[in-house]
Amino acid sequence: MAPGESDLSEPLSNRFIKYLNNCPHVSKSLNVFMEENCHRFAVGPEEHKLEHMDLYKQYVELVEKRMGEFISHCNMTEEQFADEIKVSIANGEELGQDWDIWMKRTDYASFTQTMHDKHRAMKTLGGDEQVCFDDDDEDEDETAAPV
Repeated sequence: MAPGESDLSEPLSNRFIKYLNNCPHVSKSLNVFMEENCHRFAVGPEEHKLEHMDLYKQYVELVEKRMGEFISHCNMTEEQFADEIKVSIANGEELGQDWDIWMKRTDYASFTQTMHDKHRAMKTLGGDEQVCFDDDDEDEDETAAPV
């Protein structure tokens, strides 16, 4: 089997996860999105702003784009993909933990928690220079000498 090809006898969900794992641009694009936007979730996972919903929609579009790439890679339509997954579920096939994790990425509550966790992790590691609330500038000492 040539690199990048999958065994068609393997369940579609497994082929999807293998595709994601073998395509670094997928995880990179999602990580870049999270790193660029997680500072907006500094308020905590329990507080939700309109901006959070807008970012969530952008994230879902990115996830759907990555799924679309896989579907195109398999020469399928979205309907065929969905139908094959439904058949797998109806047949009692276990889609697996990796599949569940990927699907959970499009859940709003999971997204906001993940973004909050990412913000905290980056702050702990000294990253996310944008860690601030929009009104943090008001707290700066206005008497500081100009540089």
